Amino acid sequence: MNAEQTEKRRFALNFNTADKVLLGILLLLAVAIIALGILQRAGLSLVNGTLMLQLPVMAVIVLISWGGYALVRRIKHRTARIVVASVLVLVLVLGLALVSSYISFMAAITVPQRYATLRSPSGAKQAVVLRALDGDETRLDERRAARLAADPDGDTEITLQDWGYVYKAWPKAWGPFYRSNAEVEGEIYLAYDGAVAPAAEDGAEPVQLPHGTLMVEWLDDEATAHFYVKDPGTAEGGECTVKF
Repeated sequence: MNAEQTEKRRFALNFNTADKVLLGILLLLAVAIIALGILQRAGLSLVNGTLMLQLPVMAVIVLISWGGYALVRRIKHRTARIVVASVLVLVLVLGLALVSSYISFMAAITVPQRYATLRSPSGAKQAVVLRALDGDETRLDERRAARLAADPDGDTEITLQDWGYVYKAWPKAWGPFYRSNAEVEGEIYLAYDGAVAPAAEDGAEPVQLPHGTLMVEWLDDEATAHFYVKDPGTAEGGECTVKF
């Protein structure tokens, strides 16, 4: 065997079945990420926006798993290989749990979540209603003041009942997408679902705070969907108009 053949053999890729499967998964994830990014730029966004955070993390996890598998495969001693593999699996599981919790937390704060999909009376048009956490401090303070007015002995710090949501609607597109480049004006503000002042220590019934209802009316032969709040409570209101 000459030097040239030895050099080629040294750098030859020796992929087994597991390597090919992991490589295939990585390629599929990469294609999905690129395709979804192109579609988003073209005005088609995923209703499940959290997926855009999850896919890159999944690709990193697969890459790390592949590296760990390659490391374990190089260990010749059976006992050492089992110990290293066990440690790597444990670290991967713990890391996956932490990353999943972090992604869920970030998605709940930063990514609008699907609230409802509404059809027009004829069924020809569909509107996707998304909601995100309302971080406006003024509305937050107003809700806290209303809660304390209903329950003077309540917690003066910000509680779950003080938060609210921002709602916005978009035309439904094909499959899991909505048209993010559509003509949409305005937003809806509602308090946290079931905003209730805590029950008193003597066992009295909890106080239900006034809470508006999200409503929709279809206008212009269903070419327009108008969202508004019926009987708005504290720090609730706004309107949203969607053009199809």
